[in-house]
Amino acid sequence: MPLSGGGRRLRNFKVLKVLERYSDIIRSFRIAKFEQVGTSLRLRVEVEFIDGSKLYIRETVIEGAKRKAIWSMR
Repeated sequence: MPLSGGGRRLRNFKVLKVLERYSDIIRSFRIAKFEQVGTSLRLRVEVEFIDGSKLYIRETVIEGAKRKAIWSMR
């Protein structure tokens, strides 16, 4: 499941690299939100697994370095 669109900025998110690594168990994913202000980035992703379960992820990069991630399973 290669990343398409978004260019370099999206590829910097660790979450998306993990999704590529485990693409064999992921049915689909959707980038619900992407924002950039200077070197700070915010990403929200919705993931659907092959068993039908869903994972909601938020990742924030602050000033190009500090990272925060929140994961929620439903």
